[in-house]
Amino acid sequence: MTSPQLASYKYTGYFFILWIMFQGTYSTAKYFQHQYEASLFTLNIEKRIALDISKLRLANPIFNTISHPPSVKRYIDQLNLYLTEQDSNVKLLKLQNVSIDIDGEYLTRNSTLTPTGQKIEVSIAVFKWPYLTTLTPIALFLALIFTYLNYKIYAKANSAANNLSEPSPPDSPVKLSINLHDKTLNNVKFGKKVELSNKPFCFYVALLEYCIKEPNPLLNQSKNVPEDIITLANKYFYRLIEIGHTKRKRPDFSTNLDKTLSEIRATLDAVFLHQPHEKELFYPPKAQGEGSRSKLHNYALEHLDPSHLEIIGK
Repeated sequence: MTSPQLASYKYTGYFFILWIMFQGTYSTAKYFQHQYEASLFTLNIEKRIALDISKLRLANPIFNTISHPPSVKRYIDQLNLYLTEQDSNVKLLKLQNVSIDIDGEYLTRNSTLTPTGQKIEVSIAVFKWPYLTTLTPIALFLALIFTYLNYKIYAKANSAANNLSEPSPPDSPVKLSINLHDKTLNNVKFGKKVELSNKPFCFYVALLEYCIKEPNPLLNQSKNVPEDIITLANKYFYRLIEIGHTKRKRPDFSTNLDKTLSEIRATLDAVFLHQPHEKELFYPPKAQGEGSRSKLHNYALEHLDPSHLEIIGK
């Protein structure tokens, strides 16, 4: 049996249990209300008879009077008519030796009144509680609501448990995409793309490739740019010409290094605008301090890995 089928049987059973519980609670409450009302009406009937006893023509051995059944029967009928109008669940069945016939199923409650020293037998019919009439749509509605809420809570808890049990996928690695076709640097993870002009673009691609190949690159602005970087920069410049980006004279990549690096850094600032901590891999470090300390400055990218780069149109 599949998991969805098991879940279906589970919630069907849960629904029927709730429905029976709510319906049973409602029916039980109505039953006790029925019993309470029967006792209340019975007490009221006995009080009424006690008040009317002097007007009733009942047999009284003390006064040597005999019963007059027709008048007693009329009294019973009048009292029962009043009880019917009050939606009572009881009726007067017998008063002393005078009784009437009543339709329906009922239980008999017998009592004895002694208002003036005489014994007056009273029988009251209490109609049986009609259980089928207590079926209520409220119980069905509540069972549906609680079953639905239980399903939603269980589904939410199950989803949370699955999320905890399943390892979260690792964050995608930081990656810089360099596209020679449009001379752009693209933050692959967040989709931020910025264009760079010819000279800094070619120099930066060459710098990246050089730093990946060299195990411990050491580049200082107070020294000449390595020939390997210039050669690579020229190669990429000629590639731009092939693609059709420029027909200008090849720039001198060994001059104005400060300006070239500044343009590269400004572009990277824009590419990693909202992720500044992730740009460090690709960001040529700035010199800290002046004079002798700047001579120790290394603008090489020391922690680059081929997996961090993608060069399109190479």
